[in-house]
Amino acid sequence: MASQQNHDSADSTEGEEMTRGIGSSESLSGGEDYEPGLFDLVWKWLNSLTAAIWVLVLIACLSILGTIIPQWNQVPDVSEAAYIARFGEFRWSLIEFFGLHHIYSTWYFIALNVWLAVSAAVCTIKKLRYAVRALRDPIVIRSPDYYRSGKVRHSSDALDADKVEQRLRQAHFRVLKAKAADGSVHFFGQRGHIRLWSIVALHLSILIILIGVAVSYVYGFQGSVAVEPGSTVAVQLDPSEGKPVWLRRFLSTHAKPRTFYFTLHSFSIPLEVLKTESPGAPASAGHGRLREFERLVVRQYTSDLSVRVGEAEERKRDLSVNWPMRTSGISIYQNAYRYIIPLHIYYEGREIPSDPVTTGSVLSVSAKGAFDQRTYPHGRYVVEVLDFKKGEVYDGRELVEIMPPTALVRIVEPATGVSALQLADPANPVEVPDMALRMGPADEVISVSIFTYKDDTGIDIVYFGTLLLSLAVIFALWVGYDRVRVRVKGNSSDWRFVRQGLQVRLAEVLSELVDGRVSVDEPR
Repeated sequence: MASQQNHDSADSTEGEEMTRGIGSSESLSGGEDYEPGLFDLVWKWLNSLTAAIWVLVLIACLSILGTIIPQWNQVPDVSEAAYIARFGEFRWSLIEFFGLHHIYSTWYFIALNVWLAVSAAVCTIKKLRYAVRALRDPIVIRSPDYYRSGKVRHSSDALDADKVEQRLRQAHFRVLKAKAADGSVHFFGQRGHIRLWSIVALHLSILIILIGVAVSYVYGFQGSVAVEPGSTVAVQLDPSEGKPVWLRRFLSTHAKPRTFYFTLHSFSIPLEVLKTESPGAPASAGHGRLREFERLVVRQYTSDLSVRVGEAEERKRDLSVNWPMRTSGISIYQNAYRYIIPLHIYYEGREIPSDPVTTGSVLSVSAKGAFDQRTYPHGRYVVEVLDFKKGEVYDGRELVEIMPPTALVRIVEPATGVSALQLADPANPVEVPDMALRMGPADEVISVSIFTYKDDTGIDIVYFGTLLLSLAVIFALWVGYDRVRVRVKGNSSDWRFVRQGLQVRLAEVLSELVDGRVSVDEPR
């Protein structure tokens, strides 16, 4: 009895019962004159919902920057010149200084995630201790002042202790009973303990997700590889590549590189006819061939790919954007494609040397040859390869034609500023004064399939944490943790009802309990 009264003097409200314990200055010192130190401040921040929200906001903002700014280890053939060309020298200097081109391996991004993980662990321990304390050592006796605030009902009906206990148990409360020194009988009823464990599971799930992300960061890797049909490309996949020095040293002891062989057997890029014309192409208005060309879109691109590592080999014949391949611990996605176009350029009647022609090429043409305009800007003509299409064309499910290799080009004469859109295919060369563009046959076209490979070692941990998080949120919202306290003395009783969860029908539920109209449909 004395221990229950001591509990009553230490915790005077239900809210204090929630928060008192871990991290409180009184629990550390036992006295009122204790001044919190640095450890107490850090512990308070780790328990702070506000601090956790700000950390999440910062992580989200940095992740957005990591999406906007290409990360150097995720983009093929990236270079400092490419960043400068895209962002300019000043913005590139800021990006380089803050490490935004490898943001996920910067010290501050890692520190924020470590902070969030430690905070989740601390909060999990705190919520676990509260749940255990609520079951094992709840406070039963409260002072009379406690029943003067909150959802309180005073009843003058003649309710003895046995009737009060009977009503609480009928409403599925777990009931504890104690007698105070003044002769009053106190009851404490609880129901909905599953919500307490759901809150524990919610914090634990966040920690599990962060652990999964950390495992993927440490042991995982990703990159891309381009493969031509009928060829094999060897790629050495090294988990330590692109990682900080300290992490590379750690991985070098037990995570060895593996060599994967990508063999592309075939690559299909069928086209489909749009039912409506594509919007926003005023330059082609009135030109029938151009309008028909623009109405053709890529239906899907599918690879027949084999991947071999060591003696193990696996093949997927329909690897496409929505159907990835998983083998030897890595996932392989169909990412993109490109054509190497057999566009032969003639100047003054003779074929001139040319850089490889792909979609997006901008070539400066002169008697010396056709070269990338960025390195050779002095030609008489500029040829921009805007688009290229070939192969099977479908209208719905019906195959309507086999399209020959066709390139949409813009020819610009810098001296006069005159430009024109033209279509070049094997039967229709493009001719202007002193220059001609002739398209080679279909068997000269090289279609290159580009794959993204990724090793998410901790993805299963993340999936488990996400599932646990979803279930915890559902139970935490659906189930309420109800507590009712009753003080019976003489011919009267005082009732106080507290709910964690959806704060609905508090007064009605309390009235039902006091008046004997017990509801059994409340959360248990």
